[in-house]
Amino acid sequence: MTQAAPTTADWVRDMRTRRQSRWIALLAGGTGLVLLCLALPRLVGESMVLDARQHVLALRTDPAATGGVAALLSSAAVIDQTGPLTGDGRLVADGGLLLLRAALLETDMAERLRLLRMAAAASEAGLRQTPAYPAAWTRLAFIRRELGEPVAAAAALRLSLLTGAVMPQVMMDRLGLGLDLLPYLDPEGVALLQRQIRLVHDIRPESLPALYQRSPFAQAFIEATLRQ
Repeated sequence: MTQAAPTTADWVRDMRTRRQSRWIALLAGGTGLVLLCLALPRLVGESMVLDARQHVLALRTDPAATGGVAALLSSAAVIDQTGPLTGDGRLVADGGLLLLRAALLETDMAERLRLLRMAAAASEAGLRQTPAYPAAWTRLAFIRRELGEPVAAAAALRLSLLTGAVMPQVMMDRLGLGLDLLPYLDPEGVALLQRQIRLVHDIRPESLPALYQRSPFAQAFIEATLRQ
């Protein structure tokens, strides 16, 4: 039995099917290319910033592992240039950690102030991307205090306390800053600081006496908070 010859309608239908298949393939390939192009800057950024990430990690593990001012500034420059390509706000904010450590090693006061301002700017740039980063808010509070800006320091400390109350690695630093900045805290800030004192008392009560040495007022404030 012979097969019927394809009709004109069959031929047209076959051509349409082939054309649709080609368009689907082209669209799939184009989508893949677009996704690759979108991901490429992040991949390039990650590869360039790897050593700087390791530097930040080393500082967190051992604050004395600075590598010197030149190394700190070099890593901070890499993060400043390529960090935004990674989309990692925490990394951008941690450029402020590198700059802060460089500032604290600097003996020239004018240069120290310049580096502190750069550290504040880097921290704020990262926090705009990733605001829920309590350690960076604490660092910014310290930087602002060092720059003689207690009102801005108190505002940063408040945000640190709001974005993460239980952060063992920064809780003592926050208490020290809070006691220093107490006159500049609003009522909500004071309440957050008192809550932090109670949390530290519950988690690490042995660490509180070290804060008493800051001033008689600090000891009286802590003891009054714990009696409430």
